[in-house]
Amino acid sequence: MVPVSLFSGNVEFCDKDYLSQKLLECKPTKKDENLLPENRFGTGPGKPKFPNMDNVSKLDDLSDEDSWYIFKLLDIDPSFLEQPASTWLENGPYIEACEKIQSLNCVNDCDERDVKLSADFLECA
Repeated sequence: MVPVSLFSGNVEFCDKDYLSQKLLECKPTKKDENLLPENRFGTGPGKPKFPNMDNVSKLDDLSDEDSWYIFKLLDIDPSFLEQPASTWLENGPYIEACEKIQSLNCVNDCDERDVKLSADFLECA
């Protein structure tokens, strides 16, 4: 989910530039584009393994080949990554990607499961 930060107004341009450079360095080859993320556990795309972090970890430190999966999943054109982040707001593919990212719904599976279990328990009691 680190690439989602590329579309945040709360992330500095310089951090977006570092992250985009890191993403371009680990871009999958054409033959790897159909693969699911590898650094995961569980079934299907799975859940990401929690990265090793310290007090000086930056967004680009948390990015790897699996970060490209969201581009594939949402059919995002990554061509804007080759430009400076300060120019992205005038970039068509970036604007289109922002619309896709902003349309995502955030779901907290743990909380929703807890509410469901509580409701089921109350019905049985």
